[in-house]
Amino acid sequence: MELTEQQHAAALEYASLSAQIRRNRAAAQQKERVARLQELAEDHRTLAAQAKDVRAEIESHQKEARAAGAQAADGRTKAESMESKLNAGVGLTSRDLVALQADIESVRAAVGQAEDRELQALESAESAEAQLEQLRRRAEEIASEGKAEGQRRQEEAARLDGEHAQLVEQIQAKLSELPAGAASIIRSSGIGVLAAGACGACGAALSGVQADAVRNAKRTWAFQCEDCESLVVQA
Repeated sequence: MELTEQQHAAALEYASLSAQIRRNRAAAQQKERVARLQELAEDHRTLAAQAKDVRAEIESHQKEARAAGAQAADGRTKAESMESKLNAGVGLTSRDLVALQADIESVRAAVGQAEDRELQALESAESAEAQLEQLRRRAEEIASEGKAEGQRRQEEAARLDGEHAQLVEQIQAKLSELPAGAASIIRSSGIGVLAAGACGACGAALSGVQADAVRNAKRTWAFQCEDCESLVVQA
């Protein structure tokens, strides 16, 4: 079909606006930002799981420290009682005194071992608590970044939606400038700009007949693609 210069310009502008709308909708998906938000969410879940394990580890160390502390306290009480008995020496033979002294030394050694275990458990708990604090700070950083990224996503979505509305308004205005037949084809099948002897909408090469027709036609002549049936206009 033959278009006027104004209609031809409107068709080209429509094709350009269509491409802009496609880019706008692709940008609206914000794939990189969504991927980053998903990555942050996964990192936060991982940190939460690690923190849970570390809290369990802290509780285990604290429980061990309490048990060792109680054992050490019991040992000290027992040793003190034995020492009082030793010092009193009432009813004890020399052999009894030697045996009691050995028992006291054994109990004191056990107390020392229990105190060592208590100290080691407390140090392990302290180290785990420091690790937990690091995990907490990192989780807060991730949450803060996720919040900021989510806000940027919302702002970008609002901007792109506004841009899309403007493009739709502009493209509808251009469509109204075209002949009814051309507008009907565009509504049903779309539009493409001829490029290197091929349909700009689907990429199919023109048939020999269509290629000859284009060569012999004015620049404002438009036709329907034999493959995708879109309206093809010349640049």
